Amino acid sequence: MIYSLFRWQSRFFQIKNGQLVWFKKKDKSMAHNFLNIKEIKKVISIEDLKFNIISNIKNYEFLVETKEKRDEWINIINQEIKNLSKKQEKKYNNIYELDLKKKIFQDFSNLSAIDTNKTYMKNVIDASMKKENFFKSKKET
Repeated sequence: MIYSLFRWQSRFFQIKNGQLVWFKKKDKSMAHNFLNIKEIKKVISIEDLKFNIISNIKNYEFLVETKEKRDEWINIINQEIKNLSKKQEKKYNNIYELDLKKKIFQDFSNLSAIDTNKTYMKNVIDASMKKENFFKSKKET
């Protein structure tokens, strides 16, 4: 297929910090726009030199120079989606582990308070029992 390049605008792309960023100039001095990788639902090949990025907000159509470049971009973006989802999963797992460790620590840290209260209560009871002559010496009986 022959594509008219007159309706296509040249852009230069980069994936950085979970964003697909595009630039008007090759020197990448100023970003023209970006798409958060987390918002991408899927990336699909639609023709020999084209692919689509389907996001929660908008669908983007891209035209590249070769099938290899198309496949390379599709693979790179899909890999980045997987990497971000693994990072997100790991982040939630770490938060859960930290919360669990904190809860366990708090539960065990209360044991010393329980021991202190238990000792205090034992002393109070002993003192009260002594005061009431609850403990009679063997000589008295």
